[in-house]
Amino acid sequence: MKSYVDDKLSTMRNNKGRKKPKDAFQEEHKKLSEEIKDAAKGIADYGMLVAALVATVAFPTALTVLADNKNNAWFTVFILTNAVALFTSSASLLSFSSNFTSSRLAKNDRKFVKSLHPSLTFGRALLIISFALCLSLDI
Repeated sequence: MKSYVDDKLSTMRNNKGRKKPKDAFQEEHKKLSEEIKDAAKGIADYGMLVAALVATVAFPTALTVLADNKNNAWFTVFILTNAVALFTSSASLLSFSSNFTSSRLAKNDRKFVKSLHPSLTFGRALLIISFALCLSLDI
């Protein structure tokens, strides 16, 4: 919108509260911003739970391998698939937890909302990959 609006209009102040348009917009939509934060925290909570469960299943599976299958070609596929599932579930866990541990929650709501979508999307994509790999292993 900045390309369509004149710079003079973005620095003008209104008559009611002597606020700039950006400040008036943020104040008007503060409740919506809080709802977005709460929804994102819920998505991240459940995503972390599922990612932790997948990692909990994938880790001991890699450790409890039958000794007679070590020369089989499918054994190598199993180990590699399990390793990728463990890695992607751990990366998904880190992606979801970055929403809580970041200092961007405190200061600027606008930067938080902009950075929130990519981290949730990345975390969900990794979680889907790890879950699909675990299902393909019949764990």
